[in-house]
Amino acid sequence: DSVIFYDANKCGPNVADNNEFDWRSACHVNDGSDKGIDLTGGFHDCGDHVKFGITQNYAASVLGWTYLDYRDAFEKTGNSDKMYDTLKYVTDYLLKCHPNANTFYYQVGDGNVDHSYWGSPELQGDRQTYFTLNSGSAGSDIAGGASAALSIMYLNSKDRDPEYASRCLSAAKSLYVLGISNQGIAQYQSFYSSSSYKDDLAWAATWLYRATGEAKYLTDAEKYSASSTNANVVATNEWTMCWDDMYIPTAVELYKLTGEEKYKDSVKHNMEYWYNMSETPGGLKILNSWGSLRYSAAASAIAMQYYKMSGDTKAKDLAMSQVN
Repeated sequence: DSVIFYDANKCGPNVADNNEFDWRSACHVNDGSDKGIDLTGGFHDCGDHVKFGITQNYAASVLGWTYLDYRDAFEKTGNSDKMYDTLKYVTDYLLKCHPNANTFYYQVGDGNVDHSYWGSPELQGDRQTYFTLNSGSAGSDIAGGASAALSIMYLNSKDRDPEYASRCLSAAKSLYVLGISNQGIAQYQSFYSSSSYKDDLAWAATWLYRATGEAKYLTDAEKYSASSTNANVVATNEWTMCWDDMYIPTAVELYKLTGEEKYKDSVKHNMEYWYNMSETPGGLKILNSWGSLRYSAAASAIAMQYYKMSGDTKAKDLAMSQVN
């Protein structure tokens, strides 16, 4: 069910293809026409129809990471091909959004206009390309997130579709350069204003290192994941993996790649906070009242990664309790 959920949020001319929901069909078929480019495809954000770059990147990279780490589970449940198709649907869109080395289109639709429209996406009509990252304008968070998603898709595709994998990796490298060359937070409407960008660059560099084995990416990943006050200490926090914070999942992957205890300690610090967090009478951990389930679900994903890293059964128990 969590895989086919994405069918409901598909956007573009091919929505009805391989879609579980017969009430969905082609929509927003002119996205990008105001810029003279095809920006159709991808996913609507949530209950609205805007295509926000930062959340689209996040969904693509975390879904891809899940598929990479738990492929056997998808195969056992008969969901492997569906998951791959879902991932490709969004990475196809990300490739369209990066037509050249100096450009990445990262928002289609005006959030304020969209929120005043109460109807189906099929009937909404045309909308504007709202934000574009160009060389010379800050946007490391956006470029980094997209780069990570495409590097992960390279790893998921290299044995299945080498040509497509190569396209994804090439775009991931290009977007990373765009991100480190234009450091800072991208311009936003009020809906998703990023609070940091080094976590996104660290996440991107980590996956580029895993995809290429080039030491420069590991050096960058360690640099960008460091505490703001001490380069030898990994950034720690009490939040969890989300569209605005990729420090903890980066620490998970860097521990796998390097075996350095400081990365495991960073994840442990986060887990200790979650173990002791207040909860509802039914046992749900409440990090924040706005969308509380996404946080407990994300914390469960991190907890299972930490369980594999450490053998700490408290992490496994936390994950099971929150999913249940």
